[in-house]
Amino acid sequence: MDYSNIEIEVKNIPRIESLGDGRCYRKYFYQFVNTLPAQNRLNLQAKELDYKFTYSKEEYDLAEDGDVYALVSVERLNDLAAIFIVSTEEPEEDAIFIYGLISLPRKIETIFGIIESIQGDSRNMWIKSYIR
Repeated sequence: MDYSNIEIEVKNIPRIESLGDGRCYRKYFYQFVNTLPAQNRLNLQAKELDYKFTYSKEEYDLAEDGDVYALVSVERLNDLAAIFIVSTEEPEEDAIFIYGLISLPRKIETIFGIIESIQGDSRNMWIKSYIR
């Protein structure tokens, strides 16, 4: 199979920032097609986006089982835009990074409606069907 750089897409991935207490976060700017609910409703719905990754000591050759959490909060900017903040105590964990890039956009769209753009990039750049 031949590869070509024509299929490479560069996403506008937000920088990781420190909260100063050992936790870090990334802020993702989302633009929607439909009107978003009020902030208090967004807060309740955002709880559905939190995610726990469990690592088995046997499977990963660890001293003990471990959990890594991705906590998601949302800040409504206007009727069509919001910032989704993914925070964690494990900023170097690949699972958290990948969650924010791949799984989270799909979940957000399921809960909040059709996404127009993420970080200024088109929806289709972030949400792929992976069917070729």
